Amino acid sequence: MHPIILTKQMKVLVIGGGRAATTKLKRLQTTYDDITCLAIEINIEIVNSAVTSIQKNFYDTDLEFYEDFDIIYFSHPYPIETHLEKIFLKTVAHILKAGKLLSVSSKPQLGNFISPATRSHRNISVSVSTGGESPKKAVALADLAIKTIQKQDI
Repeated sequence: MHPIILTKQMKVLVIGGGRAATTKLKRLQTTYDDITCLAIEINIEIVNSAVTSIQKNFYDTDLEFYEDFDIIYFSHPYPIETHLEKIFLKTVAHILKAGKLLSVSSKPQLGNFISPATRSHRNISVSVSTGGESPKKAVALADLAIKTIQKQDI
């Protein structure tokens, strides 16, 4: 694993409209200007934000739709029904073949990156990852690191 910091604006898509997607979108909005959320039901916080909302079932979305995005986050449960799993995996394969950055929260091994918990203070950024094993622990450690930096007034 090798962490990177992207230095250019990217067009971002988040698939999912619930609590996990809302948390992800809040964090992404601190970095990216062009964000779209695709879901059947979209949290009111997302609808009321600067994020473009598309109320649609991702399972009914043409594969060409994903071509417009640089980074795609699946903040969506992994399907338990076989026919939906096939669509899910076909979509993942298409996105990866197109060379897009893809994060799949429900099965991190399917994507080509995971997002570490990142916190910033002035010109210092701290990122912590547990390799997808415990996002809550990564967030707690990143928060602790920034609090320590703030106390030191670095």
